[in-house]
Amino acid sequence: MTLLILCISVYIAIILSLDFFDDEKSSSKKSDGHHDQRMMPEMMRAPVGHDQRMMPEMMRNPVQIEMTVEDYELIIQELELQKKFIERDIALEPQRIDLEIQRITNEKNKLKVLD
Repeated sequence: MTLLILCISVYIAIILSLDFFDDEKSSSKKSDGHHDQRMMPEMMRAPVGHDQRMMPEMMRNPVQIEMTVEDYELIIQELELQKKFIERDIALEPQRIDLEIQRITNEKNKLKVLD
């Protein structure tokens, strides 16, 4: 128990010290945009501006993808398979409900026998 309290206190001390150093950095920058987000890690903060250097080449200049007839056919096949799956799942639902009713009835009958 003492070890747990010690670990928790060390963890809190580390977090507070990291926050202290983060406050020093943010106060030296005097940035108003991140004033309310002092406790937030750097990677969770909203970007101030779009830095083109950080973006991969593909994201800077998106390439138009042309769909072929086969692509559309594959998408249609996938949607038809999803539709069949949903239809079968819906068809099985009454059976699942019947099994649940049967299970609950069995539990009720067990209680009646025990009384």
